[in-house]
Amino acid sequence: MAQIKRTGRAKGSVIELDEPLPYEDWRCVEVSLAADDTPRRGGSPQEVAAAARLAPHVSHEDVAALEAAIRESRQPTRFDSIFNEEDTS
Repeated sequence: MAQIKRTGRAKGSVIELDEPLPYEDWRCVEVSLAADDTPRRGGSPQEVAAAARLAPHVSHEDVAALEAAIRESRQPTRFDSIFNEEDTS
């Protein structure tokens, strides 16, 4: 049997791999695990995508409340500038 090495995150009995496996869905596999304590730099595209799939998911009401808070906190933009004034001296 060919061995394939992948990294991922474990939570309870669920393991989310950083990359897909080259098998069809629901294929039986044998798994060996080892903890990886190497410090990782966060924010890779794979990590962001994996985090977006994790619970808790926000509700439509949460999104509406966030958008309302953003709208209410906007500050007016000033378009006047000393560089736009004509020198009259």
